[in-house]
Amino acid sequence: MKHLLFDSNWQFKQRNPALSLADDFASSEGWLPASVPGTVQQDLLTAGRIPDPFFGLNENEVQWIGECDWLYRCTFDLPTGFEEAESVTLCFDGLDTFATVWLNGTQILASDNMFIPYRIQAKPLLRLKQNELHLLFESAWRIGKEREAQYGTATLWGEGDASRLYIRKAQYHYGWDWGPTFLTAGPWRPISLEAYSIRISDFSCPLEVAADLNSARLPVSISLDTNNNSSLADTTLQITLHAPTGEIVDEVTLPVTGNQAQHTFKITSPQLWWPNGYGQQPLYRLIATLKQASEELDRSELRLGLRRLQLIQKPLQDEPGTTFLFEINNTPIFCSGANWIPADSFLPRITPERYRTWLQLAGDANMVMLRVWGGGIYEADIFYD
Repeated sequence: MKHLLFDSNWQFKQRNPALSLADDFASSEGWLPASVPGTVQQDLLTAGRIPDPFFGLNENEVQWIGECDWLYRCTFDLPTGFEEAESVTLCFDGLDTFATVWLNGTQILASDNMFIPYRIQAKPLLRLKQNELHLLFESAWRIGKEREAQYGTATLWGEGDASRLYIRKAQYHYGWDWGPTFLTAGPWRPISLEAYSIRISDFSCPLEVAADLNSARLPVSISLDTNNNSSLADTTLQITLHAPTGEIVDEVTLPVTGNQAQHTFKITSPQLWWPNGYGQQPLYRLIATLKQASEELDRSELRLGLRRLQLIQKPLQDEPGTTFLFEINNTPIFCSGANWIPADSFLPRITPERYRTWLQLAGDANMVMLRVWGGGIYEADIFYD
C-alpha cells in the first residue's frame, strides 16, 4: 500500500460572505499558511493575528473565531504509481466539526461530527497534476444556535452553552470549570491519500485467559478491504504471535479467499499482565502481514497484555446493593486513579511525548486506572499504547 500524507502546502482564510464560495476559494486575498493537522486558532497564533489565548484575559479577545466560517485549500500532484492502483482513497482522520470537502470541484464529503473518520474513494476524480482539495468549516456555534432555536433549549448538566448538546464536538470546547472556551475548527487529525489493491481494514483479538490462569485463547479476526476487481490469486495472510521477549510463539499462513479471516492461537503458561504496582506488564505482539506472491501489500500490529478481567458484583452483607470492584488475574484491585481530561484546548498540540509525560506522572503517583472523561474526545491510539 502506498501512502501520501498531506502535511504541507496548506492555506487557510476566514470565509468572506460577500463572495460566492467558488470565488472565495479562487481569491488570492487573505490566505495564510496552515498546519494540518491543526486548528484555526493555532495558525492564527503562529501568523501573529491573535494574542496568546491563554494569557491574561485574552480568551475573551478570540471568541470571534468560533463564530466565523473558515476555508482550507491545498494542491498536490499524484505520486508515481498511484494512478496504477486499483483503489485510491482520501482519508480524513478527523474534521472539526461541520466540514464540506471538494476534490477538483466535486463535493465528496459533508460531515457534522468531529469524532468520525472518513475514507472516500477518489480515483475517478484525480488527475496527475495540480489536484485541488478544498475544505469549508462552518461555525459550530452558529449551527448549534440554529438547532437550539428549532428544537428548543435542552436541559444542560455541566458547563458551557446549552447549544453544545446538539453538536457532536468535544464538549469542553464550549468551556468548563477547569478550562477556557475555544470553539476550534479545522482538520484536527491527519489527511492522507492511500493507493492499494487490498488492505487490512480491521485487526482485533478479544483474548481470554482461563480461570486457572494457566492458559489463554487469542481469537484473531481480520477484515480486508478488497477492490471488486482485485485478484486474490496467490494472496496470503501471515499472522505471527511474538512473546514479550521477542521470539515467535506461533505462526500461521492463511489463503485469502474473501474479506474476512479468523484464527485462534492457544498459549499455555502465559506471561500475565498486571496493573501498575501489582506486577509486570509483559506485552505479546500480533503481526498480520498481507502478501501477494512475495510482495508485501500491507501490515498491521497489535500489542496485547494477557490478563483475566472480571467485574465483581456480589451482595453486600447486611446492606442493600452489591460490590463493584475489579479483579485482575483473580486478584482484587484497588482502583486508585484519576479523571483524564484532554491535555490541551488545541488537540493537535498533544504530542506522543506529552502523552507519555502525563501518563508517567499518573504511574509515578501509584495510579492504576484512568477514566477518559466524556466531555473530551475518543483518545488517540498513542494514549492507550
